[in-house]
Amino acid sequence: MLPAMSNTDCKNVVFIMNKANEIEEEMDMRTKEFRKYFTVKKVKCYEDAVRLLYKELR
Repeated sequence: MLPAMSNTDCKNVVFIMNKANEIEEEMDMRTKEFRKYFTVKKVKCYEDAVRLLYKELR
């Protein structure tokens, strides 16, 4: 699925992670896979994700 997704215009992926995240280990594994095809960032909230992506578009 990820190789097919990389054929789109999407080049950035943002994971919104809270402080006490029980699935952090799984997300690290997924992040590693996503980095093969996309630029990956982790943020703490939706607003940070929007701000980060807005900067990328400029």
